[in-house]
Amino acid sequence: GFGTFGAFIRIYTPIRSKRELFDAGVAGPIAGFVALLPFLLFGVAHSHPVRLGGLPPMDNMVLFAPGRSLAIDLAIRLFHGPVAPDTYLDLHPMALGAWLGLFATALNLLPLGQLDGGHILYAALGRWQRRLAIPLWIGLAALGFLWSGWWLWCGIVFLLGLFHPPVRDERTPLDAKRRALALCALVIFVLAFMPTPLDVLLLP
Repeated sequence: GFGTFGAFIRIYTPIRSKRELFDAGVAGPIAGFVALLPFLLFGVAHSHPVRLGGLPPMDNMVLFAPGRSLAIDLAIRLFHGPVAPDTYLDLHPMALGAWLGLFATALNLLPLGQLDGGHILYAALGRWQRRLAIPLWIGLAALGFLWSGWWLWCGIVFLLGLFHPPVRDERTPLDAKRRALALCALVIFVLAFMPTPLDVLLLP
């Protein structure tokens, strides 16, 4: 799962076509997500729910717990059923590794600039990406009120450029297979994205 951090591709020379651009952007996230799924399932199955109220008094100690994406929530429901609000999951090391992989995959699939998600969005929508870039960036900045780390990421994306450079062949659209893969990438983003990658829990 850690290898998805390497999926960021900075393009300095124009790519020939949208299809070539799409292939460059979609391969890493899909391969990374498929590779980390067995680790996520095994890790969550061997993780242990812990009731916060059952812990010994710690003088209002603050606990930082990994945030949960939809994929993690589904895995928890599969192996542990509904988890009470005062309970967190003590993650197995494999689950923690999968969590890092999901976080990296979601970052790369943000539909901005020259992130993998930016490549996919431009390949699918062409110059419409320029109209969507600023609203999407503002939406990401708004998430900074839930987790301040998004503001740092917004700054990085802004410095690298919100708008995707054009390709030489703007007319040839994606074929049906690539449109299906674009939908798969969107589903993976929804499954992997964590609005609050780190949760702050106050222990009694």
